[in-house]
Amino acid sequence: MKQVQYGSLLTEELIRFENNNNNNNNKTNEDEDEESIRQQQQLLSESIQAQLSHPQGIRGFMVSYLTSNENDENENDDDDSTKKTTIPKILLDALKSQAEINPDDLIPLACTYGLRFGLRD
Repeated sequence: MKQVQYGSLLTEELIRFENNNNNNNNKTNEDEDEESIRQQQQLLSESIQAQLSHPQGIRGFMVSYLTSNENDENENDDDDSTKKTTIPKILLDALKSQAEINPDDLIPLACTYGLRFGLRD
């Protein structure tokens, strides 16, 4: 159960980081802001990779992340048949990295949870 809680916290941070980063792309950033963003990105990336480094962590993160995105999409868009889910770059990089390090745990669990929650594409 703790892994789901950790996964939930990471999911919230990932969504918050992506939303803030998307909003900052429309503004002119100073060097300090860019350095702060890089540091936040590095910390978040390391935290996600640590969570994905063992089977229970993978399960906890996948459950939290996939149900969070599913709920957000259903609330924001009545016709989700045309809506595409974009995987944040930080998460995609962490998944790729862990797939190379530990494919026997990550790939089957990620695929199982992805199919269970309807992410077949």
